[in-house]
Amino acid sequence: MVYSAARVVIRIDSLKEDSTVVMHVAGSLAGSDVAVLRDSVARQGVPDEIDLSEVQFVDAEGARELVGLEARGASLVGAAPFIELLLRTRSGSVPS
Repeated sequence: MVYSAARVVIRIDSLKEDSTVVMHVAGSLAGSDVAVLRDSVARQGVPDEIDLSEVQFVDAEGARELVGLEARGASLVGAAPFIELLLRTRSGSVPS
């Protein structure tokens, strides 16, 4: 799915790889983009893995959503180092 509106640019694809459901997220995860992710998860369920390798930006709301999905069982993979640090800071598990 590709969503594009005035300020929303995000692509979310879900694939089943072997027995693992992987959600690939690309673009920006900020503002109204976060609602697109929530809607996708509401329709498809929490994936086993969320691939963030093509995400360029995450705001505080996006970070909270991703940390919440991780708490519900999704593994977050492929995040750029600055996004990884933001997520760890939000989850309280900042690497030393």
